[in-house]
This record gives sequence, structure tokens and C-alpha cells, in this order.
Amino acid sequence: SQRSRIVQVREIITELEASLGKTIPLDDILRSASEKGIEESEVEEIIERLKRSGDIFEPKRNFISKL
Repeated sequence: SQRSRIVQVREIITELEASLGKTIPLDDILRSASEKGIEESEVEEIIERLKRSGDIFEPKRNFISKL
């Protein structure tokens, strides 16, 4: 479901933050999500939603950080 996908993407961001630090390349998020069976277009939509809700931001192009 959409809700569980959002939770999965948030978990991916948290996991990658632990290994990569605060600024996470979008490509790494897409790769991890793809391994979990989430479409790239869906991940991008979820990232946009998380940016709008203020959970994450894009400090520079194609990099994501949690707030």
C-alpha cells in the first residue's frame, strides 16, 4: 500500500543516513527501494511528499537530508 511504501522509504533514508551520513544521494535511495520492489517513479513521488511535509529536504540537487 502507499502508506507502507512511505514507511519503507523513510526507513531506507534512516538506514542510509546511518551508513552514509546526513546527506544521502538520491541514487542510493532509489537503488535500495528498487531492491525492495518499489518503483523509481513511486519513490520520487514519496520523496516529493516527504519534502512538502517537511520530513526531508534537498540540501543540493539529487541529495536528500532528514530534518
